[in-house]
Amino acid sequence: MNTRFVNLIVQDLSRRMYSLHRLDPLKYLFYPSTEARKAALAKTEKNKPPMLERLSVLPKPEINFHPMSSLTHSSMNRDSFSLLGKDSIVFSDSFSKTILYNIELGTVASIPRINSCMVPFGMSLPMIQDNLVDRTEDQSLYVMDLSRDANISSCFEVLRCDDGWGWHTLPAPPFLSHNPSFRRTINRCCYTVVDSSTICISSMDQGIGTYTFDTASRVWRQVGKWVLPFYGKAEYVPELKLWFGLSECNGSPRLCALDLSAMDAEQPPTLQNTWDYLDLFEDKKTVISEHHLVNLGSGMFCIATLLRTILHTFSPDSPCSSGEEIMMDMMDGEFIFLTGVEVERCCNEGQAPFKMIKHKSIYYDLKHRTIKSVL
Repeated sequence: MNTRFVNLIVQDLSRRMYSLHRLDPLKYLFYPSTEARKAALAKTEKNKPPMLERLSVLPKPEINFHPMSSLTHSSMNRDSFSLLGKDSIVFSDSFSKTILYNIELGTVASIPRINSCMVPFGMSLPMIQDNLVDRTEDQSLYVMDLSRDANISSCFEVLRCDDGWGWHTLPAPPFLSHNPSFRRTINRCCYTVVDSSTICISSMDQGIGTYTFDTASRVWRQVGKWVLPFYGKAEYVPELKLWFGLSECNGSPRLCALDLSAMDAEQPPTLQNTWDYLDLFEDKKTVISEHHLVNLGSGMFCIATLLRTILHTFSPDSPCSSGEEIMMDMMDGEFIFLTGVEVERCCNEGQAPFKMIKHKSIYYDLKHRTIKSVL
């Protein structure tokens, strides 16, 4: 079983810095064998509800980032991290200064400034393409800035290595270039790699619909006025020939599976499966603020969910007419939940073609810190 690490970028608000923590999913999130998983499942069935495992400390930081934008909290909101390939992280601050950190080698390299900005509410999509000339893999990072002050002429860029690493401007999608006011409303979109040379981006805002971008011809086209049911980045699993993503944070988020190999302009792709995956505190009221899907390979995923717990308080200064006190909700703390899941084909006839196996769930109390990125 070959999986990659889960990379957590933790923002320390008091020290105004970022730390990279790497979790081994096989150690924390997955049972070592089918027998061990079945034994744990049988145990939880006898002693419901299942207990969540608390992670007392995060693994030691691999590296700390002290950006110039740490001078103010507001500018830190525009700092961004992205994964490049399998072992490198790209960091861009609010001044568009960009560095490349190679996790395996432990090296840091300065690369040219990005023209726009790798904002958290844009698109950041790594791609790995086969180079048929020298039989190697070309790594690149496609970034789209959907912020209010983005320049349309440079809002879409790719980071790739030709004679050296550099940013290259790409044509803006028609829904931005034909109507620049759209960029002020797009705050919920999903995106994915459809094949080795095609990017797909979808949004329900103002009827944008779903578009694809051919990285070879650099041409955009609208494939439908419908939207994909994902939030953020969706992941392709070649062993299952399906794309997986998470639904919106509202309510109870779910893991969704779609087949995007053939998209019909008249109707959206049919959902193949949806699954509930999240176990929450039973004694606390929570609000989901973010969630992220990390593709570990071979149908295995880590789902990271950022939650805020709500503390019930009473306001004696605002009594009801009956003399009772008004109960108010206040934010109590912030936690990150990490859930290991595995999707596989079903062999028995009459069942759904795929099933999700939930492994372990752990949580960590962030206290005075918060999660900046999950990669």
